[in-house]
Amino acid sequence: MSARRYRGIDLFRIAAALLVVAIHTSPLASYSATADFILTREIARTAVPFFFMASGFFVLGDARRTRAFLKKSSIIYLACIALYLPPQTPRPRRRIYTRRSNPASSGRVSPSA
Repeated sequence: MSARRYRGIDLFRIAAALLVVAIHTSPLASYSATADFILTREIARTAVPFFFMASGFFVLGDARRTRAFLKKSSIIYLACIALYLPPQTPRPRRRIYTRRSNPASSGRVSPSA
């Protein structure tokens, strides 16, 4: 069974991926601040919601696939939490006492004028 291809969605996904790159790189900043603002803050902001909608269209089409997707995503998410949580837990601080040197009490006597 071959999967049905949606050519229009695939083409817009390519354009949306380029717009996401534009959001993170500000490609027109060196030419014009106004043009960069229009591209990255107005036009390119449609890319991320498009990816959410396209994912929902493809994932939520079938209840069985949706369950499988949510199960797989939950396992991956929990594995990431298990890997990244231990380094983020606060550790008790150890106090390191150091002897501070004071130039006035170093034992050297400067000649008086």
